[in-house]
Amino acid sequence: GHPATSGTAPTAVAGVIGGGQSFSSASSQYLDVNSGIIADAAPVTFGAWAQVNNGGQLMSRGRDGYGDGWSLDLAGTTGTSFSAAVTVTTGGAQTWGVNGTTVASPGTWYHVMAVWNGADTFSLYVNGAMQGSTGVGKTILRSSTIGFWFGRFFDSFLDGKMDEVRIARVARSPAWIWASWMCAASNTPFIAYPAALTGWPAVENQAGATNIALTSADLVGYLSSTGDSATAVAVYWGAT
Repeated sequence: GHPATSGTAPTAVAGVIGGGQSFSSASSQYLDVNSGIIADAAPVTFGAWAQVNNGGQLMSRGRDGYGDGWSLDLAGTTGTSFSAAVTVTTGGAQTWGVNGTTVASPGTWYHVMAVWNGADTFSLYVNGAMQGSTGVGKTILRSSTIGFWFGRFFDSFLDGKMDEVRIARVARSPAWIWASWMCAASNTPFIAYPAALTGWPAVENQAGATNIALTSADLVGYLSSTGDSATAVAVYWGAT
């Protein structure tokens, strides 16, 4: 596991599924998870359900604001669209960013995910839909001792809530991201019932057989529906 090792703890609140965390930018609240949770030269998928108030960074890894380094961040601000970026500083900053189209409203939960395929593409998803992608001119990032921060990027802190944080060392597919969003937003697409059977014949014989003898019996029944096709009724006698 990768438990949080430092930071000013946020406040436990109700989330999308069970409990979430509320972050206060005024109190510089954030969680610091070991930087080894993702490699420096591997694909990564990261994100969470988020609710932003005054906004800020949802999560980031590896950027301390000083000297050469790199950052991987996901942000959201009330009244503006969500964004994600890879920034590499090597004698001058280079940033590859993606801006979404969904504008964040206060008090609303959004499912926000970013995917870097470890090669040349960085994509942003909001509520299961890709909202943009960009080419990335850097595939191997400098090793960094700065951890994976939830609710912080350098000196910028989140004012909002997060729940169901996900980080993976693989580039998740669009279908996987959609399913992750939908299974919490609404289970309806995953619940399917077969269509009701129609057109089948129905035989009513609730009273059973009477006047049973060695070679005869009376059946009190009727064919209540012939169905869509021609129907034949057969009566079998004996043990087989």
